Amino acid sequence: MTLIFGLDSGGSKTIAAVATADGAVLDVWRGPGLDPMAGEGWTAVLATAVDALCGNRSFASSVLGLSCHGEIDAVSAHQRAVVAAHFSGPHLVLNDVEVACDAAFAGRDGVLLLAGTGSMAWAKVAGRSVRFGGWGEAFGDEGSAFWIGREALSLASRVLDGRLDDPSGEGRRFAEGVLPPAACPRST
Repeated sequence: MTLIFGLDSGGSKTIAAVATADGAVLDVWRGPGLDPMAGEGWTAVLATAVDALCGNRSFASSVLGLSCHGEIDAVSAHQRAVVAAHFSGPHLVLNDVEVACDAAFAGRDGVLLLAGTGSMAWAKVAGRSVRFGGWGEAFGDEGSAFWIGREALSLASRVLDGRLDDPSGEGRRFAEGVLPPAACPRST
């Protein structure tokens, strides 16, 4: 039986699977993200996923979508080396958003807008990839979960401090829904 290994790991979670060549999923593993910017712990998590799914199996091909891949040469080289230590057969390491784009459009041209832990746009046109964004919260990451949360807290704090006009009281109700009661003192 021909087996395929696939892994998709973003900033907050990893899903890996073993499937047959005709697409029947045999096993699935879920765990934390494999973010290389968060430290070397990602290598141990990858090893755990591989141990859980691979055993004595050999794969016709393996594809791993990893966060940050293709962004910093040294990080990408390290990711490829770690993956190569686990897979002796044909394997490919790609950026996790590129894998999502490939999956969404089944190899056809398309544009994927990702708004998860981070945010990025990835386009594939005539086999060429183009990406925008995905540089992390320090640079913006507009549309990401982090950015949405930060914007909500910023709005709530401006309302509570009186830096934002709130004649309808809607901003205060929002702040009270977002923040714990102790953080929303009533003005006197």
